[in-house]
Amino acid sequence: MPRTELPDVDVLVAVALEAHEDHPAVLRWLRDTPAFATTPVTEIGLVRLVMNPSVVGRQVSVTEAMATLRSIKALRHASFVPDSTSLADHRALTSHVTGTKQVTDTHLLNPRHRGGHLLVTFDGRLVTSLGSQARRHVRVLG
Repeated sequence: MPRTELPDVDVLVAVALEAHEDHPAVLRWLRDTPAFATTPVTEIGLVRLVMNPSVVGRQVSVTEAMATLRSIKALRHASFVPDSTSLADHRALTSHVTGTKQVTDTHLLNPRHRGGHLLVTFDGRLVTSLGSQARRHVRVLG
């Protein structure tokens, strides 16, 4: 059975924004992946960034940002993974974190959160910073 893929916030932003440089890559990913899921963290991150004029180049209302999120969640192979984990859990993978950009992906890699899911990211540096056990739970696009 294929693993459900968890796109990180940057991947969701690339799905949402046609002008994003990685939009063609995420369209291929969406076409080829059998199942993907959003989480509370990735949904919040997507809405926050879509509302940021420095990211999208214009002012976006919360209504428009929420419509963007809903359109992604309405895709036929989309699902939702609830989150009751904590980055403070002693089992969370944190030894590789060297900067702020790795914190959200680290949470998504939390063993209790991850289950049978595969994190999808554009951040190839994340993979090189992880141990071999965690690497097998990451797919780098691009």
